[in-house]
Amino acid sequence: MVTEVKPVLQVSLGPWLECLHERDRPACLWVDGDARLLKDPGPCVAIVGARAATPYGIEVAGTLAAGLAQAGVLVVSGLALGIDTAAHHGALRAGGRTIAVLGNGVDVCYPSCNARLQSEMIPAAGAVISEFAPGIRPSPINFPRRNRIIAALARAVVIVEGGIKSGSLITARWGAALGKEVFAVPGSIFSKMSSGPHHLIGSGALPVTCCADILEALGLTAGKSKDMPRLSGSEAAVLALIKDAPGDFESLLARCGLGVDRLSAVLVGLEIKACIKEVSGQGYIVCQN
Repeated sequence: MVTEVKPVLQVSLGPWLECLHERDRPACLWVDGDARLLKDPGPCVAIVGARAATPYGIEVAGTLAAGLAQAGVLVVSGLALGIDTAAHHGALRAGGRTIAVLGNGVDVCYPSCNARLQSEMIPAAGAVISEFAPGIRPSPINFPRRNRIIAALARAVVIVEGGIKSGSLITARWGAALGKEVFAVPGSIFSKMSSGPHHLIGSGALPVTCCADILEALGLTAGKSKDMPRLSGSEAAVLALIKDAPGDFESLLARCGLGVDRLSAVLVGLEIKACIKEVSGQGYIVCQN
C-alpha cells in the first residue's frame, strides 16, 4: 500500500514496483505530494551522483534534468546534496515533474538545506516518497536500500559523478539488474569524481553527451520547442568564438580566457544543449538546426 502524508491516503502501488523481486519490495510507501504518480509516472529517468559534486557535475545534472523535463520525462533522484539536488532543481526550473526517494521519513527534512525543496517545491510538482515511516531519521544503512526504489521507478538510470564505491553505482547496479538502461556522463580523467562513470562506461553503460542521447535510446522524442536554450555568460561567449572560427580545445583555450576546467564544463554544457558538436578534423562546430 501507499500512505500519503498531508493528508493520509491509501492507494494501490503501480506496476513499476513489480520489477523488484518480492523479497525486495517495500511493505508500503509514504508519499508527500501527488500519489497518483506512483500508479502511472509515465516516462521516468533517474539522475543520481556524488554528494561532493564538482561545478561541472552540477551543471550537467541540472541541464540534463531540464532537457528531460521539457520532453515530458519525469526526473527521479534521491534529494541528496550535489547531483541529486541539481537534478531536482533542473526539472523544476523547466516546469517539469520530479520524484524524490528518501532514506528517512517524508516528514524529516534531510539534508536541512533542502527543507523547502522537500516540503514545498517537490510536493507541489511531483512527490516525495519513502519506505520509512514518518519520524524515521536518516541512517547510513537506509540510503543503499532506497536506491533500489529509484532504479525500479525509472526506465533508465543516469550516473553523473561518483567514485567506484559510491552509492550512485549501487543505483546503477540495481538498474542493470532490473533490466533498465544505464547511462554515465564522461568527465575529466583527472577528476576522481569521474572514476565511477568511466568504470560504468567500460562495463557497457551508454555514454551521455547530450539529452538527446537518453531520449533516443528510450525511443522518446525531444520537446517541440525550437527556442534557443538559456546560456550562461561563459557559454554565450564560447559559442560566439566557435561561430566565428571553429576549433579544437587547445585553440579555444587560447582564445577564450577561461581555465581548462571551466572551458571543459562550458563545452559540455553547450553540447548537452545541442548548440555545438565535436567533429573529427574540425574540432568544435556550431550545430545546424
